[in-house]
Amino acid sequence: MEIVGRKLLEKLKRKNRGNKALNNAIDDLLVELETKNWKTQRELINDRPDADNVHSEAFISSISIFTEP
Repeated sequence: MEIVGRKLLEKLKRKNRGNKALNNAIDDLLVELETKNWKTQRELINDRPDADNVHSEAFISSISIFTEP
């Protein structure tokens, strides 16, 4: 899965270096997005309850926007 907002997430991490919880959450999110292979929208929503506006080509998270290549 292509992560469109990766640069924004990296910038957020740099601006909040002292916030280990946030940095860990961003790292975990990126790993999950890179490794998961969701087949249905329901699978994605079950794994990522923060996913919003889920459709076949993209979903919006409370952090950023992610799309499939």
